[in-house]
Amino acid sequence: METRNGRAGGGAREARLLRIGVWANQRRRWGRDLIAGAFRHANREGRCEIRFFDEEDGDAAVRALRRWRPDGLVLSGDVPAMLRTPNRLPCPAALVNVPARTVAGRVVAELWLDDDAIARGVAERFLRRGLRSFAWVGSPKETTDDYSARRRRGFVARLREAGAECAAFAGRRRGSLEAWLAALPKPCGLMACDDMRGKEVLDACRRAGVRVPEQAAVVSVDDDTFFCETCEPPLSSVRPDHETAGFLAAQRLCGAIAAGRFPDEPPVLAYGAAGFLERASSTDWRGAARLVSSARAWIDAHARDGRPIRAADVAAALNVSVRLLHLRFREAAGGTLREAVEEARLAAVCERLRASDDPVDAVAAECGFASVSHLAAAFRRRFGLTMARWRARHRAGARG
Repeated sequence: METRNGRAGGGAREARLLRIGVWANQRRRWGRDLIAGAFRHANREGRCEIRFFDEEDGDAAVRALRRWRPDGLVLSGDVPAMLRTPNRLPCPAALVNVPARTVAGRVVAELWLDDDAIARGVAERFLRRGLRSFAWVGSPKETTDDYSARRRRGFVARLREAGAECAAFAGRRRGSLEAWLAALPKPCGLMACDDMRGKEVLDACRRAGVRVPEQAAVVSVDDDTFFCETCEPPLSSVRPDHETAGFLAAQRLCGAIAAGRFPDEPPVLAYGAAGFLERASSTDWRGAARLVSSARAWIDAHARDGRPIRAADVAAALNVSVRLLHLRFREAAGGTLREAVEEARLAAVCERLRASDDPVDAVAAECGFASVSHLAAAFRRRFGLTMARWRARHRAGARG
């Protein structure tokens, strides 16, 4: 018989795991995050198994889904007609950014990204920067109530509350976008509806001779890391919390199936952003010195933790990309992040040598050096003395 871990075993018969299918685009960041959230629910609760089906596979994915015979479905992205009709939707469903009116079947919940709040957050970021000119670039396929329209309305509404207006572009032609960007009052804060549109904006700015971010600070939504990091300059982006959506969708679905109760009117739940990662496309170049100062303070505070200080750790603490952090150090400090980390560690070493009798190997470990030999070489290179001689000299100076 089948047990909860899917293997044969003796003893009391255990309940069959619920089969939950996730329909999403695993090639996109939002799809992978959604799937991860569903798996997080399965791993926490232990009463369902998850299998995902890629919308890019089309009818083949639908056939595979039907063969698997799921007990419930999490539907997101482009849901094919084969899964929308009552006689073809094989089981109850939780919908993520899919209107319940378009799916005829038992729907346990609708989950929607709060596009209004995300766009308002971007507008607020620009306003705090002191910008006075603003622009929006939407999807060429924008309809009256799709994600692009919702984000545009939120962005424009927050700006109008602050007494500012916003230029908007939703055309298709490349040349017209370049001319429009060139004519904008500068400097301006520009929001693109998603990462793909953001890349188009960056490419058009380069062709039009509009400098990013000095003349146009560009922010988008989705934070597909590979995509954003390969833009030139790297694209700042809001990351929606699709993982939480996947978790809640699977949770609601399993709960309804286990209870055998399905709502006549499915509840509508909202979820927001997981964070904002600033990259070079929107950074305030006037704030480079402030960023480096904050990085140095964080490094100093962790120089005695006994753990390596990685660039990724510093960047995550300051909510910027590693690439941007390195760039700001070169601009504002004339040096590198690695040099700043070594400087902070050596300062911590000097403090320990002066204030304690701790052996050198203990000092090296406390201050995050991989080995005594590594510390000895760095110390002699910086001060021109061995640690023993430095300690003796500074203690003698203190006594005198």
